[in-house]
Order: sequence, then structure tokens, then C-alpha cells
Amino acid sequence: MKINLINTIKVDIKRAFLTWKFPLSIILGALVCYFTLLFCGNINSDTVHTFLYLHDRSQSFLAYIVGIIPYVMCFYDDFSYGNIKNVLGRIDIYTYTISKTVVAIFSTIFAFGLGKLLFVFLHSLSHPLGTEETINMIATNMLFINFIKDEQYLLYLVLTVLPKALYCAVLCQMAMLVSVLIHNRAIIFTVPIAIYYVLNFYINDVVEIENFNFVHIFSGTAVLFQNDWFTLCYALVVALITHYIIYQLTVWILKGKICRG
Repeated sequence: MKINLINTIKVDIKRAFLTWKFPLSIILGALVCYFTLLFCGNINSDTVHTFLYLHDRSQSFLAYIVGIIPYVMCFYDDFSYGNIKNVLGRIDIYTYTISKTVVAIFSTIFAFGLGKLLFVFLHSLSHPLGTEETINMIATNMLFINFIKDEQYLLYLVLTVLPKALYCAVLCQMAMLVSVLIHNRAIIFTVPIAIYYVLNFYINDVVEIENFNFVHIFSGTAVLFQNDWFTLCYALVVALITHYIIYQLTVWILKGKICRG
């Protein structure tokens, strides 16, 4: 199984990263930032301040949609083109699902993160990366604020993007799960929107404990613990647990569908 898993992951990596969908997702991610910037008034400020201004705007949900583009349709495509029977004739369902899940998660994290950082790069060509004014105006209770104070702006931006990218990967896996149940592209791509709005505008009001609230856990700026690195690790652990639960559900549903088919 180990050799089969490694070989399967290699094939899936090529399908996810060596395709026009991956760079398209990155470009669209940067464009979403510009769209949000224009929609919110097109503030004229340094890059770090602009980035934080856009970070939690409601229009940013579009970034979750474009972030899942590279490999969210992997199950859908295999069932559509009849590849599922050929693949499962060579490897078991666990290897198949693990490979698809791992590659989808990492392709989403990279596509989402690089899209945000592409915007940062392009914006920094005409604006300073950070200024003393930004350091003074940013709240002191934000995650990794010391990196801004030390003018380590790029490191700060990467660490701020990472939790959001983890969240996007969770949404991607949820959409993959739905793709096994419902054979409709439009519905699959609405899953991130639906989950985003439910968590942000309904669950967010119900779950008062921040440590159990996905909006805060994957905020990238919210401080949940005294140690910033512990907050980031907590987001990573929650993401891993969520991925595992969705993976198990996916295997269970795939088994049932294949047995019925």
C-alpha cells in the first residue's frame, strides 16, 4: 500500500499542479483582492495596512471559491469519465481517497496563499510594504503583531495568510465530499459560499467560545492564547482533525456508492 500510495500521490500532484487550473486559481485570488479593494473604497495606503483592511471583508469569500479550483473536482471527474472503476481495480479505496485528499488540501493551500501573496507583491510595486504609521495604528492584540513592529512584514503576511489557507482547504474537502453525493458542478462550487455564510453569520453568533469558533480559529489575526505560535498550532490541529473526519465520511460514502454502482 505504501508504494501504491506514493505513486498515486505523484500522479495526483501532476494532475493538480501541472495544469492551467493551478495558475488560474492564483491569478483569480489576486484579482479577488483587487475587486474587494475597489468595492470597499480603494484605500490608498501601504501594503500591510491594505492587506489587513481586506482580510476579513465579506467580499473575500470569493477567494475561497477560486482557492479550491485546482483539484476540488477530482472525485467528480473520476465518476464522470468512468475512471473510478479502473483506478480502484489497481489500488484500494483508502489509498485512492488519501491521495486525492492530501493533494487537494495542499494544492488549495498553495493556490490560496500564493494568490494573496501575488496581490501583496503587485500592490507593493506602487506602495511601500509597511510604514511607521501602520505600526502605530494597528491594534496591539493582533496575532504576530511583533513581526510588524520589527518590520518583518513578509513573514507576518505569510503567517497571517496560512490560517485562512487552512480554512480554505477545509472548505475544499467539504466540497469534495458533496461532489460524491451530488453530481452537479454548480452545487459543488456553492459549498464554500454556503459554509462561509453559515459560519460567519449564524454559527459565529451562537458559538460564544472563541476556541471552538472556526471564524476565530482560522482568522489569522485573532489571538486565542497568550502564545501566538500556540494559536497557529491550534489552528493546524483543528484543521487536521476536521480533515480526518471529512476523510472518514468520504471513504464511507464512496464505499456505499461503489457498492450500489
